[in-house]
Amino acid sequence: MSETEIPEAWVGNRIRLDHAHRASSHTDGILLAVGERGVVVEGGSLVRFFPWTSVASIQIIYEEEGGER
Repeated sequence: MSETEIPEAWVGNRIRLDHAHRASSHTDGILLAVGERGVVVEGGSLVRFFPWTSVASIQIIYEEEGGER
């Protein structure tokens, strides 16, 4: 997968989004959308929009068989 596909290629996968303006703070959830203005993440019963200015990093969470990471 090339860098130009990330994070768009991760839509539908579990991710961890680190917040730019809050130290040691993150959101785990399903990446629903990626756009020019930011990303949409579903976590539990909440669907949240994060503008790019509030995102420090995004990483995909790979889950092993049996639900363990």
